[in-house]
Amino acid sequence: MTFHRFGSLGWLYVGDLVYFERRQFFPVLDLLKEVGFSSKIIDKGVSSLKTIILVGWFLVYSSGGYAYEKSDTFYVQVHDQFVKVLSPDQYKENLSVIVENKMNQKLLGKLVKGNGERVGFYSIVPQSMSSLDVVLKKQERLFFVPLSPSFQEVELQIGKKSYEIPPER
Repeated sequence: MTFHRFGSLGWLYVGDLVYFERRQFFPVLDLLKEVGFSSKIIDKGVSSLKTIILVGWFLVYSSGGYAYEKSDTFYVQVHDQFVKVLSPDQYKENLSVIVENKMNQKLLGKLVKGNGERVGFYSIVPQSMSSLDVVLKKQERLFFVPLSPSFQEVELQIGKKSYEIPPER
């Protein structure tokens, strides 16, 4: 085990771990010892503070995965053998449709309303995504139609959460 001390910064490098010297980063601790607090109480307080910081960090950074599942947009992933759709929970008039190309070839597709009105076209290079904004009335239906490679059209259904469509060739 090798120890390296770096200047007056007050930290030691031990393998893959970095340790800080309490004395230089927490001058208040020395003051607490002079006043009469025992080392056990101070160490317990520092340990509790580290635990609170670690739990807070975990809560902040672990919530991202759940936010992905509760999307406010349609998120369409086009794979080689299937299409996966993540739909919004509730109807909103202004929606966004994000299409991600998970294939190794260029994806051409279009977005069509149930009455045949074209909303827009997609041309997406492999392993990337594109987005279109849509104004949708309450009872209107919306379809994603892959043109090249040709899959079956996919109805984008609000409130269905996550679903997959196998291709019909």
